[in-house]
This record gives sequence, structure tokens and C-alpha cells, in this order.
Amino acid sequence: MGIKELLSPELIEGRKVPASGARNLIHSPVGKVMKKSIDSIQISIINLYEKYFVKLGIKKNGRFIQKSRWSFLRFPTYPLIGSQYAENKDYRVLFVGLEIGRDENPRGGIIGFDEKRKLVENNERHNPHVYGMGVATIFLLKKLFKNNQWREIRKGKTYKNTFKLAEKIKRDVNPLYHIAMTNCYKFVTIKRKNRLGSKDRKNISTDLEWNLLEKEVKILKPKFLVFESKDFKKDRWLQQLVSEIRKQNKNTKVFISNHPSYRSLHSNTMEYLKTFEPSIVKG
Repeated sequence: MGIKELLSPELIEGRKVPASGARNLIHSPVGKVMKKSIDSIQISIINLYEKYFVKLGIKKNGRFIQKSRWSFLRFPTYPLIGSQYAENKDYRVLFVGLEIGRDENPRGGIIGFDEKRKLVENNERHNPHVYGMGVATIFLLKKLFKNNQWREIRKGKTYKNTFKLAEKIKRDVNPLYHIAMTNCYKFVTIKRKNRLGSKDRKNISTDLEWNLLEKEVKILKPKFLVFESKDFKKDRWLQQLVSEIRKQNKNTKVFISNHPSYRSLHSNTMEYLKTFEPSIVKG
């Protein structure tokens, strides 16, 4: 499969892609063509995933070509890359979760970059996961705000409250534009609706999937990398994965936090941020 096939109507967003390929697919939230750098990142990700699909025998709709014991799974989505992620290397925040949790496109087909962005950036209301990522990004990129603005933002108690305060104080800064998000386990049960549980934490080929994630991080080149589960500290295989990614990305600050949807946090901003490390809540 080439880039044009990967960007076919069956694969990306259910709409026809011009013959010029990936470059014409990439748009900002207001419809303007985005900088070439984000185009380059996305094409690199597509090329990386294309090789992975061939090795595992995955079709354009994300399902396996041949019947196997994994036939109940499919590959549902490319990573989220925020509309301003590529603009400044010092403002890149990458979140890596465990499994995807829900089949976000049960009609079939792999969700493309533009649609993925719209699902996050164009919504006025978010779930605790997205609000949590936004809050973490606000604190990690605190130099985007002046000191007096920062004092006001810190008064926020919940994820939503903190996010909305920052939005009100500095309307030209949307933290979600600066994030990227991917997952450790790339597959989801077909038409799965419930995000709870760990049923899709399965490796079809551990070596291939870990290698894919390592290369994905290298392409995205984050300034900050957040692994969204304490399992990345507890599980011996995940520990090795994190250790290897740290070695390969020495200029990246790596955190392991609780998932922002973790129930005991109750969407409390400071309780969530304390699961990173003390330095993130100072200042």
C-alpha cells in the first residue's frame, strides 16, 4: 500500500482525497493549509504504519486480511496530532495511553489525522481524559502565560474549571493544539463501546508493536512525554519499553502519571498533577 492508497476514502474519513495525496488532506481548524512541518510528520507516520500493516497483514479498513485468533480486533485510528504541534519544538506534549478503549469509528475504516483533530479541537465540551490532557499541557507549557495570568489559572479546582480559566485568560492559547496522543496497544475490539476495563491490552507481536511506538515517538519528537498510567511503572515489560524510549529521546522530559480519568482523582487538577512529580505544580 502506498500513501495514496492509505489516504483512500475507505481509510481516511470517508471522503475522496485529491491525487496530490497527503499534503492536501492536512488542514487547520479554520480550514487553512497548515505548515509543511506537520505535513511531513503525518506522512512519516503514514509511511511507518504502512510497513507495520504489511508485516501484520492489515487491510485498509484496519482488519486482518486472513482469519486468525485476532479477527475480533481491528486497527481503528492514527494518532492525534494537534494543529499547532509542529510549530514550536519546545511546546510539544505527547501523551501515550495504554489501550484505545472504544471503537471510535464502528462503521469501519481508520480515522485520519484531520478527523481525529476535529473530534478533539472542535468540541466545546470534553470528557475528563481530554480536559486532563489540556490541564497537564497548561502546566507543562506554563511559560505561555504571564505570571499574573498563571496565578489566576492555578485557582482552578477541577480539570474543566482550570481549562476554562486558561481559555478565558488567554484566548489565543489552546493547549489541545499543542498535544499529540497515541496508544501503547494499537488494536480495539470491533464495535467496542465501553472504555472501561483492559480487554484490549493485547500484543499481537510485541517486538513489532514496541518498535512501532519507539519509532512513532522519534518522529513526533516531543519536548514532554506523558505515559498515562502507573502500569508503566508496575509492569515489567512496560518498564522496559519506557526505559528504552527514555534512552532514545534524551532531550525529552518523560513523566509517568495516573490516567486523568482515574476515578480516585475526581477530576481534581492538583491531585492529578501530583501524580507526575512535584515540580510540575510549582511556580
